[in-house]
Amino acid sequence: MSNQPLVVAIIVNWNQKNLLELAIKSLLNSEYPNIKIIVVDNASKDGSVEMVRNFYSNVILIDNNKNLGFSRGNNQGIEVALRVGADFLFFLNNDATIAPRCLSSLVSIFQSDPKCGSASPFILYADKSDTIWFGGGEVSLWSGIVKHLHIRKKMSDNYKNATTEYITACAMMVRSETIQQVGGFDERYALYSEDVDLSLRIRKAGWSLNITPGALAFHSVSASTGGGLSPFKAFYRARSTAILLRRWGPWWVWCVVPIFGTIGLLGITAGLIVKGQPNIIPALWQGIYRGLTGAKIPEKYQLEFTK
Repeated sequence: MSNQPLVVAIIVNWNQKNLLELAIKSLLNSEYPNIKIIVVDNASKDGSVEMVRNFYSNVILIDNNKNLGFSRGNNQGIEVALRVGADFLFFLNNDATIAPRCLSSLVSIFQSDPKCGSASPFILYADKSDTIWFGGGEVSLWSGIVKHLHIRKKMSDNYKNATTEYITACAMMVRSETIQQVGGFDERYALYSEDVDLSLRIRKAGWSLNITPGALAFHSVSASTGGGLSPFKAFYRARSTAILLRRWGPWWVWCVVPIFGTIGLLGITAGLIVKGQPNIIPALWQGIYRGLTGAKIPEKYQLEFTK
């Protein structure tokens, strides 16, 4: 039995059997000696559950009979992870993998900094493994802009350990003490920004967020949702950003949002017209409206777990 802290990895899956297996294999190939894996399957129809049961009997499987969504799925995993004694929880997308030293490097960050509540690897594109997808993040609560740092830049030795304003749940390690203090993912978001919200709660509680180039992960970007910008993705990105702004924006934001927010949306709208994507515009505006007002999600955008 290893004397290293227990890391429990949580993967939420929905109909991505092949990618899920790659994610599991990367965790099993980790150099870190004390790890358990939880797969939360949201009623997949592609044989994902059978694959886990038949070939990965040591993986803890939560087999939901309907799609409960990303946030609720992760929260189910959190409940089990804490029950089995996790010291650290590692959230990994089903379309992501990790390098062998990833978990060891992340755990060392926590061991060297008792105020670190969450830590992230540098995340690279799976098909361009020398190019950064996530190298830290910035959150602007007055504009509603959330962005990745160093995106599409080449990975190099120039990057160092640093703090960050948020961490993506694509590959996110959290101290169990921290998650017990601040809670899991807010299920109101449905899709997108739930990791930003969790990051902000961790920071508000006095913990730091860290990112290290000594740990690497690889993301098959948007493989779960088909890639590219669609009305569906535009709606949920806009809605979640609006919820985030409504929850976290300081009071004075509401003095500038009606003016600058409208100007920004008009600029985005014009850009979509120029790009020949006018079908995205109604979804974008609908998402902003529904997120700010809390109005019901329209039928055509509803997922099983939002009905």
